[in-house]
Amino acid sequence: MTVCEIYINRRGINTIEVPKEVEVTAGDKLILKFINLGHPTHLSISAVNSHQYTSFIQENLYISDVLDYEIPIKDGPYAGVFDMEIITGYSTKKAVLKVNVMQKCEPELPKIAKSEVKKGFSLQESPILVPGSLFVVGLLLYIMWLSLRSSAIKFPVDALNIAGFIAVLVAVPLAWYYRP
Repeated sequence: MTVCEIYINRRGINTIEVPKEVEVTAGDKLILKFINLGHPTHLSISAVNSHQYTSFIQENLYISDVLDYEIPIKDGPYAGVFDMEIITGYSTKKAVLKVNVMQKCEPELPKIAKSEVKKGFSLQESPILVPGSLFVVGLLLYIMWLSLRSSAIKFPVDALNIAGFIAVLVAVPLAWYYRP
C-alpha cells in the first residue's frame, strides 16, 4: 500500500500541491491522502491513460479536512506510467501526479543447505578453465614445433606453429571475457 499526500488550500484558495511522481507496485493499492488546510472544497480526480493499470476512471470528492481515497492497481505483467489529474476551483486549478507502476518482485527462493548441494562442473565456477587450457595447448603445440622443426620428420611441422599461435590468440580474448 502506497500513501501519497496531496495538500489542498495550503498556499491559497483552491491550490493543489502534489509530488511529481509516486511509485506503486502492481496488485497493490494507491491511497491518495487529501489534506485540506482551508475551507471545505470540491475536487475531481481522474486517471488519464490508466486502463492498463487500474479500473479507476474519475471521482468527484468533497473534502472538509482529511480524506483517504483508495485506488486499486491491477496485478498485471506490465510496468509503466499513468497520470492522475486533480482539479479544484471548478476547473480553474489543475495538478498532475505521475504514477509509476512497478512489477512485483519475485519471492525469494528458499535457501538450500550446503550439504544438499551437489557439486558439479560449471564454467561459471571456474571461468579460467577454457581459456587456460587453450593457452596450455597452444604452448604445447609451439614447444612441439620448436623441437620438431630441425628433425628429419616429414610431418608438416609448420602446422604445429600455426595451430599453437591460433590457440594462444583465441585464449587471450576468452580469458578477457571470462573475467569475474
